[in-house]
Amino acid sequence: MDRKITVREIAEHCGVSMATVSRAINGNSYVSPELRRKIREYLEDIGWEPRKLSEKIQSRLNPEVVVVASLNLLDQQDSTRELKLLLTELHHAGFHSTLRLGHRSESLRRCLEERPALVVLNGFSDRLREDVKKLKDAGIRVVGIGETNDSPCPLVMSDHFSAGREAAETLRKHGVRRVALFAAMGAQAHPENLEKIYSRSAKIIRGIRKIFPGFDPAKDAVSDSFGDLSEFKRMLASGMYDGWVLGESARLEEMIAQEGGVFVMENRVVLLHSYAMHPVPPVCLRVLVENELGRIRELVKLIQRPHGEAEENIYVPYLGTCGGRKKS
Repeated sequence: MDRKITVREIAEHCGVSMATVSRAINGNSYVSPELRRKIREYLEDIGWEPRKLSEKIQSRLNPEVVVVASLNLLDQQDSTRELKLLLTELHHAGFHSTLRLGHRSESLRRCLEERPALVVLNGFSDRLREDVKKLKDAGIRVVGIGETNDSPCPLVMSDHFSAGREAAETLRKHGVRRVALFAAMGAQAHPENLEKIYSRSAKIIRGIRKIFPGFDPAKDAVSDSFGDLSEFKRMLASGMYDGWVLGESARLEEMIAQEGGVFVMENRVVLLHSYAMHPVPPVCLRVLVENELGRIRELVKLIQRPHGEAEENIYVPYLGTCGGRKKS
């Protein structure tokens, strides 16, 4: 643009303070995602880029990024939205991203031939370990999101144990004596022991037991993976529980819609995860991860780390998508 625009004019146009404009430009976490997006979209529309921010990007970040993701993500609304958020946040951080959808192993092999500066892997799998290792051996940096005990590249990983423990701690501080878990239990509604439980839920249960040692998964936990609320209704009607750890907001909305007696859960619920498209119901005490932006921002932080600190994983108390639920 020909005329130099001031921060004051940007603030007036967006209806915010000059300090908010400055925080949004510099990626400060105290600005809501919606407001940051509004300001940056306006700056993009008028073609304005602050000189200091441009210099910061050039000195700290490499703008070449290939994002590798499975084509199957397009069949899942939540995963598609999360992928879009990833590309948006990378753009706002100053990266130029190329999205490569398809067979991820093949995409990684192509990256080995093309040698981009950075590969972002959406969903690390143990099957991809050798392909990632070859990229690293070739001097190509790889970071990603995933869950594994042994990754050759740094990952943002879900910490389900901490999610269970933090949820239980919150409930105990509010006087709860007995907790029920309604989350991703796989096909087993009443498993006999932790070894038979879907691994994510087993970690959540171990976290809850740190605070409530008497928690019994065979009695105090049921599945929400297949859309059946009958077991939850039975537990609610029993009157045995005064605290609830629930998987995510969409299922809680279903419960409230179907069950007029859910008012008894008021101020007794901790959600492990809330999707961005679902408002958080007022019965909640706390939501551990408000939306998908939680781990996306951690991934951008991982990319921005100095080289010597880049090899350590980042753990987020985050349930993630449950998986295993039948499509309607």
